[in-house]
Amino acid sequence: MTGLMSVLCTMNGRRSRPYFGSDNRGRTAAILASFVVTCNRLGIDPFTNLRDISARISAHKQTRLDELLLDKWQAARSVATS
Repeated sequence: MTGLMSVLCTMNGRRSRPYFGSDNRGRTAAILASFVVTCNRLGIDPFTNLRDISARISAHKQTRLDELLLDKWQAARSVATS
């Protein structure tokens, strides 16, 4: 578990919640935390996924964006390495 996630998972109650400075930063932190947790549950390295997606997204067709979702990305990657 990453450092941020271990902190967020151990916090409970209103006074022990982290301070992010603004609502927008809080939403961004929540999205990133959700992404990291989903990657960990699927056994995916988040940095590897983001690096691959950012390299491919500009040339990827809009009608096939669902192929870049985490579960489908992982399946396609495991087939390609087999």
